[in-house]
Amino acid sequence: MFIEMRNVEFIYGDKTPFEKKALSGVNLTISKGEFIGIIGKTGSGKSTLVQLMNGLLLPQQGDVIVDGINTKDKKRIKEIRKRVGLVFQYPEYQLFEETVYRDIAFGPRNLGFSDKEIERKVKEVCELLEIPESILEKSPFELSGGQKRRVAIAGILAMDPEVLILDEPTAGLDMKGRKRIFNIIERLHREKGKTVILISHNLEDVANLCERVIVLNNGKISFDGPKHEVFENIKLLEKSGLIAPDVLYLQHRLKMRGFKIERFEYKVEKVADIIVKNLAGNITKEGDRR
Repeated sequence: MFIEMRNVEFIYGDKTPFEKKALSGVNLTISKGEFIGIIGKTGSGKSTLVQLMNGLLLPQQGDVIVDGINTKDKKRIKEIRKRVGLVFQYPEYQLFEETVYRDIAFGPRNLGFSDKEIERKVKEVCELLEIPESILEKSPFELSGGQKRRVAIAGILAMDPEVLILDEPTAGLDMKGRKRIFNIIERLHREKGKTVILISHNLEDVANLCERVIVLNNGKISFDGPKHEVFENIKLLEKSGLIAPDVLYLQHRLKMRGFKIERFEYKVEKVADIIVKNLAGNITKEGDRR
């Protein structure tokens, strides 16, 4: 395992009149190479959970262990941040340097990389994220929303983390921008072997991308397992304040009407294939009867 949480509890405003328990009794292990989706209604503890994973927040109770390092070990916090990169929702709000190049280079420079290493890293992540060389000397604030998002992600990737956490990475982007970001994330997982942890309110995106799904409800894990187990359990999702993707509701209804569905699909075109095959099978049976 690469990340382990042992009986973790986190309280905002601890020991004040405004204290609020965000997480309680969380036990969790994450291995290298996984692609995990974290879902839950607003206020369920998703963002708190991932901020604990790279030491941005520290638990009041329990322990978070990253590659053998306890996040409470302040002397090794840089090592943890190098291993676990966190991209916040609307990460472009984190851009602050004068040029795109300097913004991407900030993280590795802060970690003590040499100028030559920084130059190599910036070039590598720009190629991966399709950031043209022509904008590197521009101000990041001159860029489009999609470009800003990719530059912010590039700044995290330039530190070469083994785990990449993305909190609503496509929020506010149009369909083209969303598709581009998700294609990049898939490549990072498939070609670079990155462990990816994705928070998204869009359950369809999680269903299409992730292999394992963690459901949070009122600061506790209500489910953790393969995606097909959670997405085929609509009642579990609804109990957690979530609405399943329409394609799953459709398949449940079709199954109740006698359609043969061996495995639930998450892409509309694949569900269309299931419907066509079932209808074709019914027509054939009717023909045989005649």
